[in-house]
Amino acid sequence: MIIMKFLRNIPLVLVLAVTVLFSSCKPGDDPDPFEKVQLAKFAKTWTISSAKLGSTVRDDFSTLSLVIAGTFNTSSPKGPYQYTVNGTRPNPSPWPASGSWSFAEGEGAKTTIIRDSGTNEVQMSYVLSADAKTLTLNFTVAGTGWAGSRTNEVEGNWEFIFTTN
Repeated sequence: MIIMKFLRNIPLVLVLAVTVLFSSCKPGDDPDPFEKVQLAKFAKTWTISSAKLGSTVRDDFSTLSLVIAGTFNTSSPKGPYQYTVNGTRPNPSPWPASGSWSFAEGEGAKTTIIRDSGTNEVQMSYVLSADAKTLTLNFTVAGTGWAGSRTNEVEGNWEFIFTTN
C-alpha cells in the first residue's frame, strides 16, 4: 500500500523536477563570446613599458603608445579591429602607423592576434595580465619593417610590454 502511494506520486515529482530545471534556464544567460570579453580588455590606450629586439633592450620607443579600438560584431567576432601607434616610432620600425588586427582562429584566439591580415600579416602572441593592466606582445618581423626601414634593424623577434590604467 505504501509502495502504491509512492509509485502514484512519481509522475508528479518528475513534472516538478522538469519545471524547476527549465525555469532556471533564461534566455540571455549564455556567456559572452571570448572575443567580446577580450576586446573589452584590449580596447584602450596602452603605454610602452619596454621594447626588446631579441635580448637587446631598445630605448627608441620611449613615448610609443598603442591605441586598440573596435566595436564587437557578433557576425564577425574575430575582427578586424583597429590599432594606431602614437608617439615615438623610430625609422625603421616594426610597427606601421596604423592598421587592423583580428583574433586567431579557434583556441588560438586565447594567445594570438593577427596584425594586418592579408597585407603585411604578422602573428603576435599576447599575454594579458590577470588585472588587464599589462599587455605583452611577442612577434617576429621577417622583412624590412615600415617607414623606410632597413631589414637588419627591424628583422627578428620583438617583445613589447605595454601598461594601462
